[in-house]
Amino acid sequence: MCADEPHIDHDQTNDGADREPNAVVPFTPDADSAGVTVHIDHIETTPMTDEQYRLAVTALAELINQWKHAQQHSSDEADDAA
Repeated sequence: MCADEPHIDHDQTNDGADREPNAVVPFTPDADSAGVTVHIDHIETTPMTDEQYRLAVTALAELINQWKHAQQHSSDEADDAA
């Protein structure tokens, strides 16, 4: 947040009726029910180097393995509890 921007209380419930056009709206799970529409104008990307790509694939593989491990252990615990 910049010093000249007003503080936005993200916990305050607001239906958006008093919101100015083009106001920054924090993402919340109930944003759709509040009638908030998000529009992305442009996404700027830069090509990855071979090393960056290798590291990204390695990190993704590790995250998938951790998730699979957690899923296996949570089902084992559920079986033990029954």
